[in-house]
Amino acid sequence: MLSNKQIHLWKQHHKNVFTIPNFLPFISSKISDLSQKNILSVGRFTSNDEKGFLRLIEIWEIVQKK
Repeated sequence: MLSNKQIHLWKQHHKNVFTIPNFLPFISSKISDLSQKNILSVGRFTSNDEKGFLRLIEIWEIVQKK
């Protein structure tokens, strides 16, 4: 995440710089285990693994084995 100082610097060079806050008001402290076999991911799927979806698929393989 960019700091306010970094955002200010970017805005000096680019007029279309905006921050989009996380839509979650907080990150849950609940812990899941493999027995639940639940995985949730929200985001756009990109071909360059920018969002980590390939890692998510690798994790799902581990969950299915257990």
